[in-house]
Amino acid sequence: MVRIHDLRYPTALTMLSEGSPIKRVAQVLGHNNISGTRSTYGRHVPDRMQDTEIILDFTSLKMELR
Repeated sequence: MVRIHDLRYPTALTMLSEGSPIKRVAQVLGHNNISGTRSTYGRHVPDRMQDTEIILDFTSLKMELR
């Protein structure tokens, strides 16, 4: 049985991966401020993921998959 609370994490990840501002994600999740949202989900913000993409050279892999 899936509870509403179980959908919080995937919802936040989806919103962040699609470029939603972390402030908006915090609002949707009902957080009073973004510090809790940032500490829990901040590592999934796309800007931080781009650095990893460059380091791991996933950009060339993405091009090959298209």
